[in-house]
Amino acid sequence: MTADGGTLLIAGPFDWKCAAKIDGAAVMQGAPMVVKPGKHVVACDHESIEVHVAAGTTVKVDYFGP
Repeated sequence: MTADGGTLLIAGPFDWKCAAKIDGAAVMQGAPMVVKPGKHVVACDHESIEVHVAAGTTVKVDYFGP
């Protein structure tokens, strides 16, 4: 994490692997990614959510579904 950024993590591995993406870019499931503060779209296969990452924080996404 950087002083002006945050960390976004798509939890894993789940019992299944998914096509994990942050803002449309493929990422490794379970690997923390440094992102700029603000809103980000996190997707796993066909499910997605929008999350807000504040500076200096870590957001872990561990559920996708209705």
